[in-house]
Amino acid sequence: MTRYRQELFIIIQKLKAVLKNMESEVDSSALVEWFSKEQVMEYLRISRSTYYKWLKEGILKPSSTIGEHRFLASDILEIVKGRKFRERHKY
Repeated sequence: MTRYRQELFIIIQKLKAVLKNMESEVDSSALVEWFSKEQVMEYLRISRSTYYKWLKEGILKPSSTIGEHRFLASDILEIVKGRKFRERHKY
């Protein structure tokens, strides 16, 4: 190997080690899942009019309003628990 190739090989090995350390340091529990307006309506099985009614009543509280409403998944789960939604059955 030429000197240039040896130096390049060493640099690549160091970069791989740094990337491996970065991957192990990422805490997946710190990642936050967000729902859009459409995802909330689909998940809760509510209509657009019910969505806006619940916004007005304060049942739905967006965590982000920049551009469009965004909701934390944990907040939506709390709504489900609080309203005691149940699985719908077809009769």
